Amino acid sequence: MPYPSLKVLLIEDDESDILTARRIFDRIPFHTKVTIANNGKDALKILGTDEDSSSDQMVPFNLLLIDITLPDICGFDVLKEIRIHPRLRFIPAIILTGSKDADDIVLSYASGANNFMEKPLTEDKLMNIVTALYFEAA
Repeated sequence: MPYPSLKVLLIEDDESDILTARRIFDRIPFHTKVTIANNGKDALKILGTDEDSSSDQMVPFNLLLIDITLPDICGFDVLKEIRIHPRLRFIPAIILTGSKDADDIVLSYASGANNFMEKPLTEDKLMNIVTALYFEAA
């Protein structure tokens, strides 16, 4: 079975984490286009959830990677906002965090995350989760 083509929205403000994610996606056997949003407001605008966007402007992504700690809106709140939009609610979402706090794991799933990943990102961790989400959706 050929690997899928992925359109990823990475919602992350840390440049080193962005570079790490890009390097990993360049090495895994998925054809991947990564779009970056450096904060929650930009992410919601890209996805078309802001008040000025109509539903036909919403960009479909195959995967959302969302950092918890963003400069403007908490990653949990970004995901909750995404989940209320019918066209976006079923896009797999992975919460990213440097925290090992059990409450963050609980809040991730309560906010609608499909998975939770502790930073630093590694190729093995990301590949395992992406593969699991792909085959779960197939």
